Amino acid sequence: MPACFAAIACLLLGVILLGRLPWRPILKKMALIEPMLMAVAALALIQPGGGARFALLLTRSTLSLTTLIVLIAATPFPEILALLGRLHVPPVLTTMAALLYRYVYVLGEEMQRMKRARRSRTFRKSRAGTWHSLSAAAAALFLRTTERSERIYRAMIARGWK
Repeated sequence: MPACFAAIACLLLGVILLGRLPWRPILKKMALIEPMLMAVAALALIQPGGGARFALLLTRSTLSLTTLIVLIAATPFPEILALLGRLHVPPVLTTMAALLYRYVYVLGEEMQRMKRARRSRTFRKSRAGTWHSLSAAAAALFLRTTERSERIYRAMIARGWK
């Protein structure tokens, strides 16, 4: 089994090198998600033979995560959606994935605007003030995105989207 994992890791490394993919963003994404994988894999330690299960689970999870990150880095999202359609994934799921992909950026832009507005209004720093402003910003972001999504939905319905 370890030889199989080593072969998969070499294949992924080859794809990254041959595809000239930027390796720093790939490592950053892995470093962000890897602690969660370790926490889940650590649950195997409480079972009999837990050390081997932990290593196996962590290796498999890391290779799966790396494969997904490399796929996303190497393939434009519209091509991934087209592939999902060819694989007969229900159209509702592919449409939802496309809308999610589009509106994640809209949400990010809205968050940047709110961050800029907060910085321009805040002159002093305190821990309580920071928590208060963060909670108020989260609530405002939720309300703004809900209102914006309703406007977008009404516009889509007006154009005949179902």
